[in-house]
Amino acid sequence: MQNLTKWIMDSEASRHFCANKELRIDFEDVADGQCVCMGNSSAAVVKSQGNVLLKFTSEKILSLSNILFVHSLRKI
Repeated sequence: MQNLTKWIMDSEASRHFCANKELRIDFEDVADGQCVCMGNSSAAVVKSQGNVLLKFTSEKILSLSNILFVHSLRKI
């Protein structure tokens, strides 16, 4: 089962990814066939791209831009 509330830091990532569609705002579908390569040599399909709002317990909000929505994103 996937934990949609956790974020995983990856200092070597070239893009930011999100698997939780409830965090998405202003997202647009991407062209069919766009994929990202993962560190384990697998590929994941990108569904859409846009912005994400992160709401902290301190009630501050952080907006992240150009986030890729990858539904099949998993930590192994």
